[in-house]
Amino acid sequence: MINEAVSNGVYSLYNGWLKEPIKDDIPDVDLEPELSEWREKAEEAGKTDSIDEISKFIDDIYILRQDSILKDGEYGKGNLIFKQLRNEGILQGLKDHKVELENKEMSLSSEGAEEMKINKVVPEEEQKPREE
Repeated sequence: MINEAVSNGVYSLYNGWLKEPIKDDIPDVDLEPELSEWREKAEEAGKTDSIDEISKFIDDIYILRQDSILKDGEYGKGNLIFKQLRNEGILQGLKDHKVELENKEMSLSSEGAEEMKINKVVPEEEQKPREE
């Protein structure tokens, strides 16, 4: 997929403005029906302990944003919905929840560590001789 998103302005640290931004007229867009749906989806994803479901929601909202920018520009509904969810902290909350679940999944319980006898040093007198 070729990224055809267009920037309103391009600034170079070395050369200053390469393309001066043009002040856009910001359209009045009613986001509420779609935004409510995405908030509900985010709430459901936040209640689950499924890393896959949370990842799917996060992927879907980023795809919505990308498609919207390519199709309708910076003020497309999908991009505005993404920005609103990000500004409300919903995306970060889901990302944090996902990391917590991944950490929990990767950590060993004390019972599991004892069963596996991780890092247990056996004194020499208790070691069984090797059979050759």
